[in-house]
Amino acid sequence: MRTNYLIRIIIGVILLGSLQLPKLSAQCQGFMVDVITDPPSPYYTMCPGDTITLTSIVSGGTPPYSYLWGNGDTNPNTTVTPPFIGNISIEVTDANGCVAYNQIHIKAYLWFADITYNGYTYCPGDSMELISYAVYPPGTTFLWSTGDTTNSTFIAASGTYSLTVTAPGGQCSATVTEFVQMSFFPAPTPNITGTTVLCSGQDGSLTASGDPDDMFLWSTGDNTSTITISSPGTYSVTVTSSSGCTGADTVQVIAGHFSGPYFYRSFQSLSESK
Repeated sequence: MRTNYLIRIIIGVILLGSLQLPKLSAQCQGFMVDVITDPPSPYYTMCPGDTITLTSIVSGGTPPYSYLWGNGDTNPNTTVTPPFIGNISIEVTDANGCVAYNQIHIKAYLWFADITYNGYTYCPGDSMELISYAVYPPGTTFLWSTGDTTNSTFIAASGTYSLTVTAPGGQCSATVTEFVQMSFFPAPTPNITGTTVLCSGQDGSLTASGDPDDMFLWSTGDNTSTITISSPGTYSVTVTSSSGCTGADTVQVIAGHFSGPYFYRSFQSLSESK
C-alpha cells in the first residue's frame, strides 16, 4: 500500500509539472531585453573620467523585474569605464521566473593618438601615407607636424613626425611622435650614347644604358635598348626597372652637312699636280 501511495505522489508531481511547463512557456513568450548605450556607438575613444552608460530595455514578461549584469550590477543600467574591451551581458528575470538574456560588445579606449603606415619599399619620388589609427567621434581635430589637419598626411622622406588629436570641444588631447623610416629602391639612371650629328641621308643609332631586366620606351615608340634614327631631333627614353621605378634621359641630335673642305682638298690636289 505504501509503495502504491508513493507511486501516486510521484505520478501526480510529474503530471503537475507537465501541465505547468506549457503554461510557463506561454507566459515567457515575447519576453526579451535590449541594451542601448550612451554614447550610442559600441566603439569609443574617450577622455579620462568619461564613462559609458548601458541601459536595459525590457519588453514583455511580468513585472517586477530583477536585473543581473555581467559586472555584478543589479540595476536596470550600468556603467563602463574605459579602457575596456569585451562583452557585457545582462540577465533579466520577471515575476513568473522567465529569464531574458542579452549582451553587447564594447571597445572603449582612453583618448590617445597613434600613427600607422605600411612598410613598403618605395621608388624615389614616391610618398608614404601616415594615418591616425583610431576611431574618433565626429568633431575630432587633427594636427600633423607637416601642417596637415586631416586624419592622414603624406611624407616623402624619413624623419620624425608628430600628430596631435583633440577631442570635440577640446575636452582632452593626445600627441604621438614617431621616427618613420622610408626605404627606397634604386632608380634607373639611363644614359643615351650614340649618334649626335646626323647628315642628310645618313642613319645613326642611339643606345640607352640599363640592366638586363629593365624595360625601355623611347619617344619614337621603340622598346629596345638601341634604336636606329634617320633624322635629327630630340630623342628621349624612359627606363623602368623590375621594381617598377623609372628613370629617363634625353639627347639632342643635330643636323650635319657636307662642307667646302672636301672641295678645297680636291682643288689643292689639282694645284699640286701641276
